[in-house]
Amino acid sequence: SSILSSILIYTQKISFYCMKRLTLSNGLEVIYKHLPGKTLTCEVMVKVGSNNEIEGERGISHMIEHLLSEGTRKRPTGRAIANEIEIVGGEFNAYTTSVRTNYHIKLLSKDFKLAMDVLSDVLFHPLFLEKSFLR
Repeated sequence: SSILSSILIYTQKISFYCMKRLTLSNGLEVIYKHLPGKTLTCEVMVKVGSNNEIEGERGISHMIEHLLSEGTRKRPTGRAIANEIEIVGGEFNAYTTSVRTNYHIKLLSKDFKLAMDVLSDVLFHPLFLEKSFLR
């Protein structure tokens, strides 16, 4: 089972207010809700947070949240990641709670593929540079 537990996608272009849930063949759970409008928010929620940490690991979930957005093979810096979203008027952010870590991008609906590309790149291809760990 993947650590990526669910993707919550609010596609705000169809006036249909019921959340739907489906599980892909790889076990990934997708939850989505259509709302009217021209923007969407793509969220990836990972079922890990501070409650999963043991003594000596406190803060690791939050640290990993930050490390994931510091660069990938395709986007080698945090600035490069942010620029791709900001250039189309979007925003990229993340947060960690006691039970989950959330990565989300809000942008125009027409840029859905970009949001999914950036989110999947950040989650599956982070650089985890040594200098980032030393700070």
